[in-house]
Amino acid sequence: MHSDTPRPLTFVVVAMKVCALTALATFCLVALAQQSEPRSLAKREQPELATMLEQHNCLAPPTIAPWRRESAIIRSPLGELKHVPLDVGHLIEEGKADGELIAFCADPAP
Repeated sequence: MHSDTPRPLTFVVVAMKVCALTALATFCLVALAQQSEPRSLAKREQPELATMLEQHNCLAPPTIAPWRRESAIIRSPLGELKHVPLDVGHLIEEGKADGELIAFCADPAP
């Protein structure tokens, strides 16, 4: 006995499911890769940054628990890496100050 669903329509539904699952898998892989980006980029491209991240127990912004944040590593508009107080890191994260937030750290700033 044949089903009531036409064959081309069944093919389209299966193709859409495959595309949706592929997109979901790609999204998950990209999210996982971006989560560890600051440390991996630092080790490859900037030994100074890698040292700062390790020395001050720093992690990418969403990774470290908010109650463990004591300071931040930022890149100033002139490209300098700085270990700064937490409030400066928050201002940069919110776009209220110039610079790039690299990571939040568990160590207090000097």
